[in-house]
Amino acid sequence: MFNNGVILATASYDHTIKLWNQHQECLYSYQYSTKEPQKQDEIHKEGFLVNKIEISHDKQYLGAATSFLALIYDLGQAQFPKTPVFAYNGYKRSVTSIGFFKQDNRWIYTSSEDGSIQIHDLTMKSVSKKFSSQESVNQVVLHPNEVELISAHQDGNLKVWDLRREAQCIKQFNLAPNIGLRSVSIALNGQFFCAADSSGTLFIQMLGRSYEDSSLQKIENAHDDYILKCQISPLVKNIVTCSADKTIKIWSLNPQSKEFEHKNTLFGHQKWVWDVAYGCDGEFLFSCSSDNTAKLWKLDDQQNQVECFTFKGHKQTVNCAAINDLAINS
Repeated sequence: MFNNGVILATASYDHTIKLWNQHQECLYSYQYSTKEPQKQDEIHKEGFLVNKIEISHDKQYLGAATSFLALIYDLGQAQFPKTPVFAYNGYKRSVTSIGFFKQDNRWIYTSSEDGSIQIHDLTMKSVSKKFSSQESVNQVVLHPNEVELISAHQDGNLKVWDLRREAQCIKQFNLAPNIGLRSVSIALNGQFFCAADSSGTLFIQMLGRSYEDSSLQKIENAHDDYILKCQISPLVKNIVTCSADKTIKIWSLNPQSKEFEHKNTLFGHQKWVWDVAYGCDGEFLFSCSSDNTAKLWKLDDQQNQVECFTFKGHKQTVNCAAINDLAINS
């Protein structure tokens, strides 16, 4: 569908997923809530929402973590498909995040409020592996080595899972007890991860040769309200956070102190900023908000705002954003 073009995707409380081009034009809009299977009686049109979207590395698929369902749409079709090629409903509560393995996009991973982390094989349409915890999982990310998963939990713990082992957490970091971790991100070089909690605190965990050999930087009051998302830049020199305080902040690594410091604040959204995602080289940043808009920020080498483009068309809160601007070889 997109060849080597830029894919910008948003999902909203108005029950639509929209695909955009970089010129702020909506290419496709799909009303998802009335089309999907809904086995649980408690799901109704107003309560069925997308919590997270992700685009596969090769631009073949769009994944959606929704109320009780993990959905995969085939972006290789001529237009946005109205029926997912994969729909898995084996969750007891809402699915909170979804992601693709880079080496083989037929494998996906998900997290859920029911405490589960699951690995799915799209070709078999089955669960290949499942990890379970007692607390709700708010997000899970894949380590660059593609054999470990790192999960952020509502009880404030961050856990590391080894895909080569059965149902075993190999490391736990107790970062925000009784507060809850909202988001987690790991650097592409695997040298550190960051996590954010509901009080506005940002944690950066530097890793040595093992998880035992690590050091923690804690930035309290990084935001004045909930941090809803944290994301490490592709070049691993910056971290972006977005918050209920209506701002987006960029944190840069100080080469001398080896710690992250506040670099810049992006203003423009009028309400909560729910999600933010970097483009492939860190030049572009895509965000979305309760003000019913998404914004594409162009940044310079110092992570300062150069331009800002606003995407309008959703009728309610835009809570999910995804971008893929990689040039894919044919």
